[in-house]
Amino acid sequence: MSALADLGRFEEVVALGDEALRPGTIPSSNPRIEEDILSRRLLALASCTPM
Repeated sequence: MSALADLGRFEEVVALGDEALRPGTIPSSNPRIEEDILSRRLLALASCTPM
């Protein structure tokens, strides 16, 4: 997700975040990792959404 964001591919960051947070994708999730994914997803949304 970081690499995609660095490349300016914010729509892909959002899609990847959605996939990673989908129930069943990661069998035993870690709340810290989920928080990181959500944060990166929100930053990407803010970057690709027109104001």
